[in-house]
Amino acid sequence: MLTEYEFAQPPVNVPFDEMPRAQARQHFNWFVTQIPERLDVLSRTLSANGGETVCLDFSPESLAWHKAVAEEIWQRYGRHRSFYGWYVSDEIAGNLGENDQRRSEL
Repeated sequence: MLTEYEFAQPPVNVPFDEMPRAQARQHFNWFVTQIPERLDVLSRTLSANGGETVCLDFSPESLAWHKAVAEEIWQRYGRHRSFYGWYVSDEIAGNLGENDQRRSEL
């Protein structure tokens, strides 16, 4: 059982499609400022769950980790309307695709 992840609490609880443009911009700016803290929260949560570190490099091990996390999150939150997808955030531009062979694998 994983330690509960501490979710961010946005300052405004309005559906995005109902936000005026200025409010959406404010929300985006708030979100960007939260990134360092959210990384700290994620790091603490990972440490509390056994200290597992994962190299997110599209290797079979990395993708297996992503799959396991996605399955657990789907089990917990898949019934919620707001959870409608999963995104693997290991970007090809993050130095994972510098050579042609690796790009073709990705």
